[in-house]
Amino acid sequence: MEYRTKAAVKIIAGLTKKEAFELFDLIGAVEKKFKQSKLRTNSIKREDAVMFIGETIDGWVNDGELEVPLHLSGSLMGFIRLMVSERAQEDELLFEYNRALCPLLQYDLFKADA
Repeated sequence: MEYRTKAAVKIIAGLTKKEAFELFDLIGAVEKKFKQSKLRTNSIKREDAVMFIGETIDGWVNDGELEVPLHLSGSLMGFIRLMVSERAQEDELLFEYNRALCPLLQYDLFKADA
């Protein structure tokens, strides 16, 4: 398993199963926005790319283009920063999320519901 997949598993494992599926939908919305805007970060340095993507998503949230529930904002940004710093393609975020989600579903390793 790749490093970025293992790190994503740790992020998702801190969520309940319901929150993990909410985050899945949210990642899909972010990926769709990246596809529409045709933003690419592979040509800039990692640190700059992570900062640029964070600012871009914050801009979408502030403009009302993207609604991020407060309880998922940290997990979303953690996952996005991980993927950008590990040079995952912006249009393959759902694929990467699904790779990390599958073992958690298989072994039911989510945080227990409160």
